[in-house]
Amino acid sequence: MSKKYVDTRVIAQLSGKQHAHICRDVRRFFDSNENTVCISTYDDITDCRTKILYFLTEEQSIELMGKYSIYLRIKMEKWWKGEIEDDFQNNAL
Repeated sequence: MSKKYVDTRVIAQLSGKQHAHICRDVRRFFDSNENTVCISTYDDITDCRTKILYFLTEEQSIELMGKYSIYLRIKMEKWWKGEIEDDFQNNAL
């Protein structure tokens, strides 16, 4: 199955940043640029709360990671090529 979107949990895992900080940056960057981002929710069993989850296209995710560093941009590109795995492979859309 070809991946079309990556969720923000994967981006957090690959970048080493907190998921909440990734979501904040998605809202800041993509809302201000009027880009469409898919939004969903999930239940976090670690603190029994429902949290927001964003789904980004390949272009959006690479652009976001590039804002952090060139190293993270390259890492995201490798993820899209299937060269890097993550803990959420079964959740990819």
